[in-house]
Amino acid sequence: MGFNKRIISKELILKTNEEQLDKLFSADALMFMDNWSSKFYGLYRDGLSKDSTIKLVTNTYGSQG
Repeated sequence: MGFNKRIISKELILKTNEEQLDKLFSADALMFMDNWSSKFYGLYRDGLSKDSTIKLVTNTYGSQG
């Protein structure tokens, strides 16, 4: 039995299909490399779609987060 961690970045989120995002976020630990990806995860887990979450994060926090 191992410890599963994932490093998450804006680029990784953008290139991952929406159907695969749940798999991407299903790890024992998530390490966010930027504010944008951290904000995205917080909103996405509340049930928003990938496109809606991207628009909200970008409009609220800008492209850099």
